[in-house]
Amino acid sequence: MLCGLALISTLSGFLPQDTMKSAIFGSTSPSDFWGRKWNLVIHNVLKRGVFKPVRRYYPKHVASAAAFLASGIFHEWILSGIFTSYKGYNLDKCTPKSCHDPIYGNTLAFFLWNGTLIVLEHTCSHLFVFQWAKRTLPIPIISMMVVSCALPVAHWMTYNYIASDFFQNGEFGFPMILRQV
Repeated sequence: MLCGLALISTLSGFLPQDTMKSAIFGSTSPSDFWGRKWNLVIHNVLKRGVFKPVRRYYPKHVASAAAFLASGIFHEWILSGIFTSYKGYNLDKCTPKSCHDPIYGNTLAFFLWNGTLIVLEHTCSHLFVFQWAKRTLPIPIISMMVVSCALPVAHWMTYNYIASDFFQNGEFGFPMILRQV
């Protein structure tokens, strides 16, 4: 089946786009993680739609912060669509997890935190300790250090999804093609 999809995409001129590039184990900085490895589809949309227009009038760090603000707002909007409140509708089938009322603002805060890390990186990356680490430490160690910058606040992004059992019922939002045996 995959060979057939590859053939069709090649003949039609459409090729699949990489969406992730070993972000967790291959990133060398926060901007490398968010800008060149993680969710490249959304990155490209935000780069064209927010970063570049803002960058025409403001410095790079302001454009980066604007892109992360827009990403946070976009993710909050997605959250409101996924977790529509079902109170007053079909109450006999409503459980606390299936009718989860999301906490808004945490996802936005998560992206603002990561935008702040990007701004700090642009401001401090010339310092000796960062240059030394980049030259000396193996990439997997640097990657774990990069990911560790977001881990203390990762629950801001994931709380609503975990509290609602979204990942157990996520197949409605993320259908998968499975090979029948």
